[in-house]
Amino acid sequence: MATIMTNYTTYDLRYYYADTKRLPRLSKEEEYTLIASLAAPTSPSLSAQQMAQVKQRLIEGHLGLATCIAADLCPRRCRDLYPDLVQEANLALIQATNRCDYSSSGNFTAYVAAWMRGRVKQALTDDSLIKIGYDARQRVLQGGGTLDEVRALQHPLSLDCLLDEHDPDSSLLDSLEVPSQPTTPVCDPHTHEQVERQARQARLEEAYAQLEAAGKSPSERVLARAAQVDKMTALRFLRAHHAELALSRRAEQCARRARLEEAYRRLEAAGKPFSGRALAREAQVALSTAQHFLRKPVECHA
Repeated sequence: MATIMTNYTTYDLRYYYADTKRLPRLSKEEEYTLIASLAAPTSPSLSAQQMAQVKQRLIEGHLGLATCIAADLCPRRCRDLYPDLVQEANLALIQATNRCDYSSSGNFTAYVAAWMRGRVKQALTDDSLIKIGYDARQRVLQGGGTLDEVRALQHPLSLDCLLDEHDPDSSLLDSLEVPSQPTTPVCDPHTHEQVERQARQARLEEAYAQLEAAGKSPSERVLARAAQVDKMTALRFLRAHHAELALSRRAEQCARRARLEEAYRRLEAAGKPFSGRALAREAQVALSTAQHFLRKPVECHA
């Protein structure tokens, strides 16, 4: 394991890149060996300290992927948020490594990548990098402000910043000590509940996609823990999702049945004998589906 001595006290990522370049590269063979050693946690061959070292090596080997994902998802107009997005991706990498089920045969790199992408997208959507007050956001939006102006509020200002360049005593600190007029944010309960519902739905969909990418069949308990919601909310999401899938399958079956019947009538009208392969080609379905259709009684196709 490489020992990193840099004390990060600046937003300049050159120091971070210099440290990550000193880390040894993680080959596919080494990654497979590390994951195989974690696949049997009951094995006495690895102590708790050794397991922590193995996970640390997996994290170090995917730090480069975290920076790539942060750079890919960072909006061009907000490049100043890139260091924060790198941090969010790294935190997601650590959480995914600690929560991964190594006994499954899923792709570990794809698993942690899904975690990192979800964490970065959530940070951008929730404006959780630097909080903007509700009243400040409303003043900008009501005044016809653009998204760039809202983002500009996320730039921290120095307390020694002069509000009036002609007055050396008009510092930002003085204005904060005696606020000009206290404002009370007005919150619409209906709007607040709608925003919370949309946020929960987004977390549930992201968590479900991550679990599917990891090759797992999500239960309400697992989904609730991954999306940070209660079990009843996760259960309602799963029921609605399964009902939507069932409707989609039924619609697909009806459409396939209609194509088969139409193709059957066209081939029958041609007056030539035809096989299941010809019917499958005409209806654009699988051969087994066409053969199953032909095995039914003739009156079913009328």
